Amino acid sequence: MTCRVWINRAALSWRIAVALLVAIAAATVPAAQSDIGSSSDFVAHTNGHVGEPGKFKVGHTMIEIVHTSSTGQRRPLDVMVWYPADAEAWQTAAPSIYRPRLWGVTLIPGTWDPLGFQIESKLARDNVPIASGEKAFPLVIHSHGNLLDPFVAGDIIEVIASHGYVVAAPYHTRNTADDGRTDVVNRTAGRQVLGCLDGRPTPCSEANAGKDIADRVLDLQAIADNIGSYLGDGVDSSRVALFGHSRGSATALAAAGGSATFGIAPLGDRLKGIVGWSGAQPSILFNLDLANVTIPAVVITSSGDQAVPAAVMQQAYSMLSSADKALFEMNNAVHLSVTSGFCPAVQSAGAIVLANPRAFLDQRTLLNRLTESVNGPAYDFCNYSDFTTPIDIRSLVQSIGGFAVTPTNVPRSLSADDVVRVANELTVSFFNVVLKGCGHFSDGGYLNPEFMLKKERNAVLAAEATYVPSDQHKTTACDPSEKN
Repeated sequence: MTCRVWINRAALSWRIAVALLVAIAAATVPAAQSDIGSSSDFVAHTNGHVGEPGKFKVGHTMIEIVHTSSTGQRRPLDVMVWYPADAEAWQTAAPSIYRPRLWGVTLIPGTWDPLGFQIESKLARDNVPIASGEKAFPLVIHSHGNLLDPFVAGDIIEVIASHGYVVAAPYHTRNTADDGRTDVVNRTAGRQVLGCLDGRPTPCSEANAGKDIADRVLDLQAIADNIGSYLGDGVDSSRVALFGHSRGSATALAAAGGSATFGIAPLGDRLKGIVGWSGAQPSILFNLDLANVTIPAVVITSSGDQAVPAAVMQQAYSMLSSADKALFEMNNAVHLSVTSGFCPAVQSAGAIVLANPRAFLDQRTLLNRLTESVNGPAYDFCNYSDFTTPIDIRSLVQSIGGFAVTPTNVPRSLSADDVVRVANELTVSFFNVVLKGCGHFSDGGYLNPEFMLKKERNAVLAAEATYVPSDQHKTTACDPSEKN
């Protein structure tokens, strides 16, 4: 039996009617709300454990994997890795500092000083040993958005790792923020100041989105194939799940279903589930073979996303063939809200620019983050303290972005804190199901539309799920600290 439910606090009755018609046409059985999550489920799952840091300390390191691109070229791949760490070694290690790979690289002496912004990790510490005495930790791979860095999702990734997962997050070669920065430096200077990080000719940013996604899927394959060489038997790469944002979400869908148009083959049986936040433009998204996606999937969108509207993601979600899938619509987040690392990056870059007029790339960082229109500027989702502590950068924000920050007008939409919390609740719950066999979609908890709308009534506007009931699945007992 398959059950389907659509719940929307805004009472969009036409959506409910469409969902019911689809259910009837597919010969499915619509589930009553009492079938979705009982009051006892609600009480049992309000402990919030999966949305908060888990029982493991978190380690962080960087590795390099070299493989071959979709067009046969050498493709060096830098990969940030977070993992459950040895608790004793963690205590004496320094907090991880996340920096762009161009950090400190000489630009034009006396004219443009090196890039300097950085972010201090909340949970991770560098190069400590992986926790021992445990079963091999399942592998989660994160795919970043178009021309972004993996560490901007660090708040989410660190919490996932703390719940007993190895999380690998590649810098997708030729589609990272550093590739874009290199092109901006060279274009503005009118000559080649910097070479591309992969050693290939400039420009460094891949303009062909289809080729980029094909290469990204090969990146995921290379990580799954090779990460054991670095972490040994501490990682189980036979069971893999993906989490992606924006183009990274499209990458996850392509890895699950492939794309005849872009020449992409799915990753295969070891891929057990995907979580996609937003997606990509329809010209990309609907050239993926979405109907071939049959593994469990969670899609997250937002009513405030102008870059990839919720209606686009609803359409993509409806095309997935997964027996177990869910769609959650955030209440007025913007496209970049999940990239909470931009908030401390703006504070750090702003402090540098106030002190140094030659900080060219830090200025560009602020320009990008404060003048976004479609994707959402930083003051849409960052908190007041991000603009005032430890350095008050409000005057700079106003001069660049034309927005006067006050204690009461930021964030203008759903805060990054709320978005990150919900993302943690959904991702950890999902990975516990698909990688650890702990419970199932239909057992209540955050993957359940009724429960999520009760628990996160301010952050989540609407939710839908289709699933095979848990009595048709073999599950294992949950660690009490891992309850959904």
